[in-house]
Amino acid sequence: MHWDESLTQRQRVILLALALSVIGVVSMLAWSVWSASGAAWSEPSPAPTPFFSTSVTPAPTSTVDPTVLNVPTSTPEISLPAPAFDVFRAGYISAEVAAARQARTRYDTPLTLVDELDMARALYAHYRARPPLPMQVWQVLNVLGLWSPEPPRIDIVAQAELVASLYAPETAELYLRRDWDGQLAVVETQLAFGFARAYSDNYGDLAALQGDAGSIDRRLAIAAVAQGDAVVSVWLANGVMPAQPGSIPGAAAAIRDDIARASCPRWRGDAELLSEVACLDLDLGVDFLSSRYWAEGTTAMDAVVLRPPRSTEQVLHPDRYAIPDEPLMLLPIEPALGPGWTLTRTDTLGEALMGLVVKAWSQGALGADAVTGWGGDLLQVWQGPESATVWAWQLAWDDSRTAASFYGNLLDLMPRALVKGLISDTTSPASLTGGRWWSGRQGTIYLYRCASHVWLVSGDDPAVVRAVAEVALP
Repeated sequence: MHWDESLTQRQRVILLALALSVIGVVSMLAWSVWSASGAAWSEPSPAPTPFFSTSVTPAPTSTVDPTVLNVPTSTPEISLPAPAFDVFRAGYISAEVAAARQARTRYDTPLTLVDELDMARALYAHYRARPPLPMQVWQVLNVLGLWSPEPPRIDIVAQAELVASLYAPETAELYLRRDWDGQLAVVETQLAFGFARAYSDNYGDLAALQGDAGSIDRRLAIAAVAQGDAVVSVWLANGVMPAQPGSIPGAAAAIRDDIARASCPRWRGDAELLSEVACLDLDLGVDFLSSRYWAEGTTAMDAVVLRPPRSTEQVLHPDRYAIPDEPLMLLPIEPALGPGWTLTRTDTLGEALMGLVVKAWSQGALGADAVTGWGGDLLQVWQGPESATVWAWQLAWDDSRTAASFYGNLLDLMPRALVKGLISDTTSPASLTGGRWWSGRQGTIYLYRCASHVWLVSGDDPAVVRAVAEVALP
């Protein structure tokens, strides 16, 4: 007798229903497995596509001029994701830069991963601690009639989108975008630049030297060394070091441009001189450190990092760094201007900035050659009642011939370079023997030369200008 013969009719129905249920569940499971297998063959892989993007997306703001940033103005029809940067490669990049630079010491630089928002915050903190050159000189250029009364404003949002890696000297920390979706070459170049900056700062203590510098000229010279040493180091690591002075091949120029996106701030608006001043330290440094490398290789670069130039004159003329040709120390004057007048600034602009000033005054007619032979300068600015201003700029030159040539150039530029309105008085006061005098409703100018020294005094009040000029004369 079989076991199923003992079952009742009701038990047999239940058993059949259970069997059909099991068959249904197994069939559904098999269908799910087959569907998932088919989808795996038809859908794209979630892994990043090995495609290198040929452009960096510009910042979504109307304040950024795409032509200035050298980014495309149109969106490609097909946009494929760029491969993600392998963070572990940072160690290899650091080693490659150190080896190419023939670094004598390796320094551990903290690496912090950030997103685009955190990069903007890091940039903001960095520029508050270490204002870029345009923010250091805008007040001086405003006094000289070359800048508006408003300071330049950095477009942090626009720059954060273009910066893949940032080195902050004030904290000796390196920031790396973990959400970077641009070219891998850009993030690798900017990261290599950061490691190179960290090396020069630590090896020569450039960050501390720049913070202790007593003038714009000295700070600019030290900043040029730090920037230029890092760019040349990245060129060496990539095997694109130019073979001779004055020749920068396309690969080296592309690396320089990628570095400029990270180290030269983006600005709101288009203030006069802004584009030339913004990357002045980078441009000066690349030329100077390249000349040092062509002279004696990385050994000469080490010597520059340990003993930075004393002035931008030495940066512009490497032979004067080798002598060395030190700038003259000029003594400030102390005129008695009466109550309400305060000395607000005493600074040295240096040959590099002076060249830009003269170029702007002459609307491009005069270039860097007009200030060759610079020996030192000292600018003093006083503020008085009702926002009145007077300033005196004493300029020392290598010899009387060079001073006379510069004096002649200023005679051609004055008074229009500083006083735009009508000039009603060109007769010097009796107390001022020699020199030239211009005075009108919009200001007064006094220009004087004695041997290798030139004085330029200007202000709102003729009596105050005369008082300052009288003290300045020998």
